[in-house]
Amino acid sequence: MPLRGVTARLVAAMAMIGGIAHTQRAAIRLQLEGLWSVKEFSSTLSNLATAYDAAVALHYLGTEEFLGSQELLAWIPPSDARGSDDLNATIFSLTTMGLNGIRLRASLSGMPLQFQRVQLGSPGLMEAAGLLNPLRTVLGFVVGLRSQDVDREHGQPSHTLELLDRIPDPVREHSAAPLLGDIEHTARAIARDRRVGNIDVIPSDD
Repeated sequence: MPLRGVTARLVAAMAMIGGIAHTQRAAIRLQLEGLWSVKEFSSTLSNLATAYDAAVALHYLGTEEFLGSQELLAWIPPSDARGSDDLNATIFSLTTMGLNGIRLRASLSGMPLQFQRVQLGSPGLMEAAGLLNPLRTVLGFVVGLRSQDVDREHGQPSHTLELLDRIPDPVREHSAAPLLGDIEHTARAIARDRRVGNIDVIPSDD
């Protein structure tokens, strides 16, 4: 999946100083319509949590905690050899392990999505609390997928490009792109469910 195509759906600034845990909290609210089985409701919650976890990991890539880590410095090839495909392939031969490590460190550094409130009925609502910027990222994907009017090649917001410019190219290709793909995949399931109405992100006053 092309990196630029997926980043066109982002709508929130992702660059942050220090650890991701120090960013603002927020709640995401989904309006619910119609009848839901336990399995269907559980699946929607799972999609939301999966998209959020990937967004937390994505935002973690833009923190100084990650950009200044020894692991990252060890991954970056020398400037006079960055054009070598063989070197890049060798450095990222354990890409899956590296991405799993990023997810783990982001989850430990960040805040898990926490179930906050549910109101049964039609209409009803569901709220979950997490970090503001990752929640805005998830919201941006759902809105973009529903409107289907995003320019996949040239519509990236400037703050997204600014963050991606801070991330070394190999990390963008091998870490950011899969995370963006995960967010889009799970956000699509939410966007296509007609029983999910308006979705809002409400910043915390804390």
